Amino acid sequence: MKWREAFLRQARDDNEIRKLLNRQGAGCSHQLHYLQMATEKFSKGFLCSEADSSNAPKMTHTAFVSCLRVIKGRPEICNMLGYGSNKTAFRNMIDSLLPMADMVEKLAPALAGQERPNPEYPWKDNNGDITAPVDFDFPLFSPKNQKLNQLQLLFDQLLEKLS
Repeated sequence: MKWREAFLRQARDDNEIRKLLNRQGAGCSHQLHYLQMATEKFSKGFLCSEADSSNAPKMTHTAFVSCLRVIKGRPEICNMLGYGSNKTAFRNMIDSLLPMADMVEKLAPALAGQERPNPEYPWKDNNGDITAPVDFDFPLFSPKNQKLNQLQLLFDQLLEKLS
């Protein structure tokens, strides 16, 4: 198995766990943890060269936004996702989701640090209070957040079509 396939397989599995947790009404921190991990692994796999995926991808948590920027410029993906030749609408849709993708990316504990909310480890806020992810409602990631829902739908489609 090559790196590309391994990362894409793991991304699909992580995303299935995210969807299962969602259906079962699991806490937001668990769902976000799996969303962040799945998007990161998908992005690393997608960005691996198909011709030579024998080299491991960079070990970074900032791959999702870069991946979406690459996808935005790929006419075959635009068509595959039902936009046909309407590249402008496709690019605008991706651009509108980049801020939310950036927020998902920054959920990685290595990027959030010990001062910002992340779905995996406790953190200390500006008041010096320590919060466990299970006790935080992650208001920017509310199930009512339309951009989050659009991003998750796009991600599901990308996983289905590209992995």
